[in-house]
Amino acid sequence: MKYKILHLTPHLGGGVGTVLRSYLKKENIYTHKVFSLDTINELSKEIMTNKHISFKESVSSKHQIILNEISLSDILIIHWWNHPLLYEFIIKNKLPKSRVIIWSHVSGLEVPQIFTKKLFDYCDYFVFTTPISYKSNEFLNYNGNKNKFLDIWSTAGFEKFKKIKHKKQKKFTIGYIGAIDFSKLHPDFIKICKKLI
Repeated sequence: MKYKILHLTPHLGGGVGTVLRSYLKKENIYTHKVFSLDTINELSKEIMTNKHISFKESVSSKHQIILNEISLSDILIIHWWNHPLLYEFIIKNKLPKSRVIIWSHVSGLEVPQIFTKKLFDYCDYFVFTTPISYKSNEFLNYNGNKNKFLDIWSTAGFEKFKKIKHKKQKKFTIGYIGAIDFSKLHPDFIKICKKLI
């Protein structure tokens, strides 16, 4: 029997989209469905269609449809970061009996992307995207079952950088991959870079 896994995500685009697409492209053991509270980008739709993975987008106002699908699934994986649509769904609904995994796609070390005790208590397993999350205050002070935590390096898409060739030069270059936005960057990123030069 193939377990039925429902993925619930705030949206499916660049960062988390790359991680989830990479996972779904390689995974053939289970049956997957993806529900996105907001939009799903075209690349994700194309890959899921080619893999015969059912998906729905913009279901943030269709809570009963999500709850019905959860009741038909063996495992619910919530792809978590501090997103208002996801919190709205979690707060407003009592889940049907289900196995719940929360897969965090943030470190949990910086506001507003911090963990809470209620979030940890909400699931059967909690997956960190990086081992540094074990140093978060919320984890260190958590008095519940710490055996429910594990980590998976949630990175993907680095293949395109394998062919980069280093050029000898006199100046020092700092590279960055990701959205150039201080909601993603450390507030002292520029200061840190200046100290390296």
